[in-house]
Amino acid sequence: MECPVRTTVASLAALSLTCSVPSQGWARVLDEGPLAAAAVYDAGRDRTVAVTQTETWEWDGRTWTRRFSPMTPATRSSVVSMAYDEALARVVLVDDQSQTWTWDGFAWRILSTVGSPVAQGLAFALTFDEARGVTTLATLIRSGELATWELAGSTWTPRGTQSVSGLYGEYEMAFDGSRGRVALITSGAGEHYEWDGSVWQLVGRLPTYVHRTALVHDPGRNRLVMFGGDYIGTNNTTWEWDGTVWQRQFPAASPEPRQLHALVYDRRRGEVVMVGGAAGMLQEQLGPQTWSWDGTRWQQLTTHPGWRRGGAVAFDRARGVVLTHGGGQGSSCHRCVSFGDTWEWDGRSWRTNVGGGPTVGGHAMVYDVARDRTVLHGGWPSSSGQTFEWDGTSWTGLSPGAGPDVSGHAMAYDPVRQRTVLFGGPYGGAGRSKTWEWDGTNWVQLVVTDEPPGTAGHGMTYDSSRGRVVLVSGTISSTTNELWEWDGATWTRVPIAGPLVPFDSVELAFDERRQQLIAFSDKRTWELGAVGWTAAAGPQPPNLDVGMVYDPGRGITWGITGRGEVWAYGATTPASVTSTIGCTAGPQPRLVAFGQPRPGNRSFGADLVRAAPFAPTVVLVAARGASLALGPDCQIGTAPGAIVAALGLFTNGQGFHAVHLPVPAAAGLTGLDLHTQAVVANPAARLGVALSDTLHITVGQ
Repeated sequence: MECPVRTTVASLAALSLTCSVPSQGWARVLDEGPLAAAAVYDAGRDRTVAVTQTETWEWDGRTWTRRFSPMTPATRSSVVSMAYDEALARVVLVDDQSQTWTWDGFAWRILSTVGSPVAQGLAFALTFDEARGVTTLATLIRSGELATWELAGSTWTPRGTQSVSGLYGEYEMAFDGSRGRVALITSGAGEHYEWDGSVWQLVGRLPTYVHRTALVHDPGRNRLVMFGGDYIGTNNTTWEWDGTVWQRQFPAASPEPRQLHALVYDRRRGEVVMVGGAAGMLQEQLGPQTWSWDGTRWQQLTTHPGWRRGGAVAFDRARGVVLTHGGGQGSSCHRCVSFGDTWEWDGRSWRTNVGGGPTVGGHAMVYDVARDRTVLHGGWPSSSGQTFEWDGTSWTGLSPGAGPDVSGHAMAYDPVRQRTVLFGGPYGGAGRSKTWEWDGTNWVQLVVTDEPPGTAGHGMTYDSSRGRVVLVSGTISSTTNELWEWDGATWTRVPIAGPLVPFDSVELAFDERRQQLIAFSDKRTWELGAVGWTAAAGPQPPNLDVGMVYDPGRGITWGITGRGEVWAYGATTPASVTSTIGCTAGPQPRLVAFGQPRPGNRSFGADLVRAAPFAPTVVLVAARGASLALGPDCQIGTAPGAIVAALGLFTNGQGFHAVHLPVPAAAGLTGLDLHTQAVVANPAARLGVALSDTLHITVGQ
């Protein structure tokens, strides 16, 4: 029996430690995980590992953590396959260049093998044959012709080429524990083949056509599970094979139809986990979704708005939440498929509301302070030129008479005049250069002699330092980067010092605490000062396709990306983990953080990997770092006089242990610094112990 592989520090709240100084800039607060991905369960470390085209992620049953490796397979997720090789105790990946990689929880490495499989045909798939203890690769080298290879240790052995009828494109493979053989399901007719170690044999056919589905074996119930696919449109059907017959399952609710997703079986939790996926023939991302299947019901494990564009945000000051509603999916979100869902962000997590709102995209929203209502107007489809209000619980459609039928417009709330101001919008009958105001009852179009040029992609907000609604022009205008002010009767162009900045689509917010106008456009953040627009330093969001809004209670600006990431801009202390090498020679165990050290993150911790198997280990947690030599090759990174915790543990047979460092939900912990290092007994090391790298952990946003 193996030793426990999890150790938890009960609480960090009582520690009196050093703190980092806040800095001005963006900090990514919430990153929800991978999109379309290949995935596999790493049984040695109790992690689901997912790979997208450019990213590696791990799921510990509660949270996704992105991993960064010195070398990463350059993959297309639809033409890469992975398996957990129990003999190697490593995740094995074969890419479309026929290279074999392994993942140990710290880094990807190219496995130096004897022989090399051919994985450059029409399709290929990989799985671990538990009955025979080898990783099996099947490559469709041409229509109807399947080549099979097996990996034992570091040796690939060709097992022959066979004609397989009905095999013309992509297919799925999984080990079928009910029959002790590898199962293969073809695209199209859904023919079911089995590999017994010598030959592929036809077992039968599914009662449905399939393509780009996902397949996994559930050993707890001894079933093959299959979900989704895109044959003649994506579907969300669930099928199970009991060793004799395929049967469709009818759960009360199912995930959205999808393709390019992955299924894995989480052995510790006893459930099938589904990762990512894309919808429709255009493969529009569904967002970083994670679901579980227990044989009876599907349950969504991650909650967030998902992938979308053309949404809108407002900050509800009475409730202290960011509100977002609607948006859509499409390569260009004018007239794309739209949503009618409402979400609230409370600074830590998303919560969805069912409030009967419109199905709409390309709209605008503001919070009306005087009336304690969020106002939504316009968007597509064109019939949505209606006005809705949100009272914190539900949406109410209003009938104010003739109002602007527009989309792609912008709105801002003037708290002094208690009016919602609307301008522009390239789509709809109202035209591009029109100014409207909403008083809570009616829309009024204002006759203005001098207005900003016809524009789309412009941003609007209320600037309390000027006492004016301000507008920054965007994509469709005679010039870019124009700044205009609205006083309730007149638009006035405001000269800006310095060179023009070629803004595209602009998100605009006003930081009331710093009295600072902030613009975001084309992956850059700008602040307006006496010398003109100045680019903000530091990391930048990839987009703010849902929107950007200022939070006066917390004194930060929130940004929501199209994939559901949440970013915070202001005087923030970003949550961060950096590392310094412990030993430069001999055994080199590694500590790899999972999750982010943010207040309230109960799942934060570090994985100890690459350690000696079944090794006594002490993990040190210190208030200060150090750089003390332990022999010629190793450095102690935790100050001996500042040790606040010492955790004794044993690694498992793969040299792994998970150390949990839950962070309490206390805002006062922001900026807290910790230094963590593992000391692992290892007779092969020069001093009888090996030191891991030291993690410098900063609790932050």
